[in-house]
Amino acid sequence: MWKPHIDFLLHKLGNACFVLRRLSHVLGSDAIRTAYYFYFHSLIKHGIISWGNSTNTNEVFILQKRMIRIMMGISSRSSYRGLYKKLDLLPVTC
Repeated sequence: MWKPHIDFLLHKLGNACFVLRRLSHVLGSDAIRTAYYFYFHSLIKHGIISWGNSTNTNEVFILQKRMIRIMMGISSRSSYRGLYKKLDLLPVTC
């Protein structure tokens, strides 16, 4: 039921990852965090009460992990486990 909405959301989040990856090369960590909240987090937060229990939220979580790694400037193979706490963020699943 929520698959079309989440597919649209994934497209938007993918665009946000691209933009924020580009910005991470020229902005500092505080500015990237602000851009994350402005662009990425606002997309996730919109309607999460409705679609948050959908079976397709794992794909959103994967993109959020990618975004966290971009914000911290680490490789895609690095562990993300302590990064949520360090950035004071909640995963989508929470």
